[in-house]
Amino acid sequence: MANGDLDGDLKLGAAAALASSGYYCKINVSLSALAGEALADVTDVDVLAVRHDITFAPRMVAVSCKSGGSLSVSKELFYLRGVLDYLDGDEGVVLLSKKAVAPQLRDLGRRLDLLCLQGAEIDAWMTATARGTADLGYFGSDGYAVYNDAVAPHGGSVGLQTYLKTDYWFHRDFRNIQNVIAHLKKAPKMTGNRVEDSVRFFDVAAHFALSLIDLCRHVQLAGVDRANTTISSYLFGGDANLKARRDLYHKLRELLARTGVVQPGDSSLPPLVPAYSHALHEVVVRFLDRPQAAVLVPQAIQNAMWKCLGATGWKGRTQEEELVLASQKLADDLIDFLRAAAERPWAPLVLPRSGDKGS
Repeated sequence: MANGDLDGDLKLGAAAALASSGYYCKINVSLSALAGEALADVTDVDVLAVRHDITFAPRMVAVSCKSGGSLSVSKELFYLRGVLDYLDGDEGVVLLSKKAVAPQLRDLGRRLDLLCLQGAEIDAWMTATARGTADLGYFGSDGYAVYNDAVAPHGGSVGLQTYLKTDYWFHRDFRNIQNVIAHLKKAPKMTGNRVEDSVRFFDVAAHFALSLIDLCRHVQLAGVDRANTTISSYLFGGDANLKARRDLYHKLRELLARTGVVQPGDSSLPPLVPAYSHALHEVVVRFLDRPQAAVLVPQAIQNAMWKCLGATGWKGRTQEEELVLASQKLADDLIDFLRAAAERPWAPLVLPRSGDKGS
């Protein structure tokens, strides 16, 4: 982000301000599906910020950061409105450091529910957004360079980092919990011997937390007493998909039994529902039992990750200290589950325990 990259400076500033005010933030979020040849490189979001209310409903802010003076303001506004609609997002902010915004274009932004800021207004907005909050030290240029290198996709294959950078955000179905676990399971070994290992695992865990909170909302809306059924349905993309898979699974078992490949009652076929379903149910119940803390889990993981990179992070006593601690404990519950489900030998913890290597 150095070397005079004014767009980059705007992104870092906007992300830092939103993170300080309680959002989980990402920079340069790609809305692409690299696994599909015709769907690659659709578009991206300069800054994406997400937080949740106590019903687990998301609130999403997308920010477009532009330092050029020859761009079309109206195109930027319509572009960002389209991105927000695609993401089911809420507010949008267009930051134009060198472009004057005419009154009629401000009115266009208002009609599209977008905040459009120019020049000195940008610094004032960032200051006001973060006012009254502690300087967490997130998104410093040096730390962000280390983070960006740690989570950058390596090689041409669609591995863990490529999935999180592109496919994860492209479509809600791609953010399914099974997808995150499957990609982590296939990822190269992380030992905890390097800071980059912790950063990379925390980055995965934060994405997983967003998916888990979405699952919690589904379970809450369907009724906690139906949690097992709702979780199974969610994992397979809905009731219809789950029923189709069950029908296919039973037909396959019957076919194999008729041909003598398997004997009646033989359990050699892998189970339809993942082995970690019971543990997932326990984590979901814990989240539903502490919604005020649970919805802060992505931020707790984000905080732990940035502290690995030298940021100050959460500190001191606040009126929400107990809530913060509860969110950190839930974050570690999530990480413990994710490590076990993906069959990983190591994972960093938000609240390190004595004797834990690399935590």
